[in-house]
Amino acid sequence: MQTFYGYYDSPIGLVEIGATSEEVISLFFVEKRRSYAVSNEVCDEAIRQVSEYFDGTRTEFGGSSGASPSGRRSRTGTSPGPSGTRTPCARSGPPTGTILSR
Repeated sequence: MQTFYGYYDSPIGLVEIGATSEEVISLFFVEKRRSYAVSNEVCDEAIRQVSEYFDGTRTEFGGSSGASPSGRRSRTGTSPGPSGTRTPCARSGPPTGTILSR
């Protein structure tokens, strides 16, 4: 399973979003970008949603994001819901930063 990475320069630090071709699998604050990072449309949609969060126009994540278009159960054990419902982000791998929380 290939992992893709997207980045968002938030007002409080660099956010790294990890995803497969079907779902977001990690979201961390990091010091720098991976030199080998390749993004995909799942990362792009998650970046859009994180940007909206920091703009104050979004309070929940998921839904029509494409973050889990297959409808599979996520790594946290919850199913992606319809547009506008909360879909938690799961940690994957060793800790490399801080999990985004508010």
